[in-house]
Amino acid sequence: MAKHYLACALLYGSGMRLMEVLRLRVQDIDFDYNCIRICDGKGGKNRVVTLAVELTP
Repeated sequence: MAKHYLACALLYGSGMRLMEVLRLRVQDIDFDYNCIRICDGKGGKNRVVTLAVELTP
C-alpha cells in the first residue's frame, strides 16, 4: 500500500479537509460509532463525520 493511503482515504471517504486530516488525533476517532469528531474545522466550527468501515483495521 502507498505511504499516504490512510490520509487520502480519509479525505475522499469521510469528506474531511486537508488540515483536518493533518490535525487528527487518536482520541478524536470513535470506533464504537464509526465517526470522527473534528474540532476547530473550517470557520472554527466543530463537526462529526463518518468513518468508513474499511478504514477501521
